Amino acid sequence: MKISNAFKSVSRRSTPKGAAGYDNPRENIDPHIRTKVVNTKESYCDMMRQRATWHAYGGFQDVAEVIAIGVQNTWYHITNATNDLWTGLHANGLTLINDTMIIANTGNYYGNLSISMSGLAGKDFQIRLYNTTTGVMSSYHIGASTKGLGNFTCVSLSFFMEAIAGDVYRMEIRNITDLANVTLKNATFFLNYLHD
Repeated sequence: MKISNAFKSVSRRSTPKGAAGYDNPRENIDPHIRTKVVNTKESYCDMMRQRATWHAYGGFQDVAEVIAIGVQNTWYHITNATNDLWTGLHANGLTLINDTMIIANTGNYYGNLSISMSGLAGKDFQIRLYNTTTGVMSSYHIGASTKGLGNFTCVSLSFFMEAIAGDVYRMEIRNITDLANVTLKNATFFLNYLHD
């Protein structure tokens, strides 16, 4: 008898206003009502959301663009005869022209490039992003060996850029094995502003 009375007194104890379970045994309370939270307007979140970030996206596909290698270990611009190999599908704060990318705003940027190519088996090629304004490579270059004419070799390059407004960048390739040419097939790139 004493146990059930004790249980009854404990179970009827009131929960303080604003605490979890106040007037709701399942603790499924509306915090705006029970805890007197003041709401701001939904438009405040919209005002705080970043509207746009400087970026660029594009590439090329289903081409057979030959880069003629005249000198071993020499970097060549990845372009075609009319300098319109690369297509910019979307850009904000960057200009894509003549297969180069012009940075409109000073800052740090990061990006990725994926490119597929074909060439004679066992030829080693390297790819880099190059700042033609300062004459400096961005981040590192990366390489791959071709597998034979008609076969695809894929290369992925991640890069980081410390750009000044007006800097001009381009993608470059070189053959470190000999003078064998390379045929470009497909590519995609994405570049995004990171911070000042």
